[in-house]
Amino acid sequence: MSADNLANGATLTLSSGTSLAVSKITTGKWNRERVQRKLLSSDGPASYRPGTIYDHAPIQVEFYWDSLADPIIPVDAADSSRHLFPAVETVTITWPQGNGEDAEATLAGTGFITEIDWPEFDHDTYQMGVLTISWDGATGPLYTKATEPA
Repeated sequence: MSADNLANGATLTLSSGTSLAVSKITTGKWNRERVQRKLLSSDGPASYRPGTIYDHAPIQVEFYWDSLADPIIPVDAADSSRHLFPAVETVTITWPQGNGEDAEATLAGTGFITEIDWPEFDHDTYQMGVLTISWDGATGPLYTKATEPA
């Protein structure tokens, strides 16, 4: 494990080209159901086995809203496939590179934006937005660990 395990330098990359000044990335939980086995002939404790399907929670990305920038995904009248909620795209979260690492860890797969929280306006506060991105399960998500020097 890297001695400096800080989050500074983590990045989010979307294949649509959306560029955000990210302040926080929440990768969520992954879970797998447990399947209960109950026998009618038994009155003792239930037994369990792991389920075969797992789920990965959506990613939440907090970012500084840039009112000079195009909307989250540019609206292009000439290309109706580009709109505020794009189709499935490649989503990559890159961990910061720690001391003694040759390459950063990544979490990558395909997903899509499911929600945009627009900024609140108040005195002496930054305008912050939040994107919720859901994995589609078709490609990944796959976690790749950081690599150490040979």
